[in-house]
Amino acid sequence: MRYPIPKDAFWAKRRPRHGDPTDWHPLASHCLDVAACCEALLHLPNIRAKLSRLANIAEWPGVWTARLVVLAMLHDFGKANIGFQQQSAHAGHIIQASALAYGSKEFCAAGLGILADWGIDPRELLAVTLAHHGQPPDLSNPLQMEFLWTKEAISGVRELVDIALEAWPLSITKDAPLFPDSAPFWHAVVGLFQLSDWIGSDDREDAFPYEVETDGPRLPIARARASALFKTTGLDAESLRLQLD
Repeated sequence: MRYPIPKDAFWAKRRPRHGDPTDWHPLASHCLDVAACCEALLHLPNIRAKLSRLANIAEWPGVWTARLVVLAMLHDFGKANIGFQQQSAHAGHIIQASALAYGSKEFCAAGLGILADWGIDPRELLAVTLAHHGQPPDLSNPLQMEFLWTKEAISGVRELVDIALEAWPLSITKDAPLFPDSAPFWHAVVGLFQLSDWIGSDDREDAFPYEVETDGPRLPIARARASALFKTTGLDAESLRLQLD
């Protein structure tokens, strides 16, 4: 998208990174890019097999794919805070997200209460999601950034939740298998989210370029880009196996 950013919009990335920006990428679109990468990774049999072993289950539940993809979609929900959006002195998104996840009375208003029925404390699920840069969030004083979560900022998080649930409705299936309480499983999921973010943040033209005004809905674009990237990089080796048969 070309600058300037509309007042009612939320951005995730701008360029150039230093100086006056000329382009920006919407927060929801970036989160969909990363979610599509997570979805594509979970469609790989070896990834599901590894996670199934760590969860000590014989068959991978499809609902877990949908729920992990929703969590991947929420990896950058902290960027909706006004400090990040305005690039103020508090312009971060991990510690800032912890204020909403761990301390704010607006947790449910942001739509995050949907995670409560998934078998793990929802705040622990968000801690896994927020560790996508390689470190868990600092929870020593989560309330210190609560002032950054204005009504408008919370609406930005709610928008991400609503988009995710519409795209992956299987995630809210009633009486579905619950996530396992297994540290090795969740350590692996952190790696899954980190890899998804690395791939989905690649803004080259043959990867996930910034959205432009003439683009259609982002999710079909993101899914097609993820599929193509996985084939060209060898992450999805099925086509290579077929050549050997």
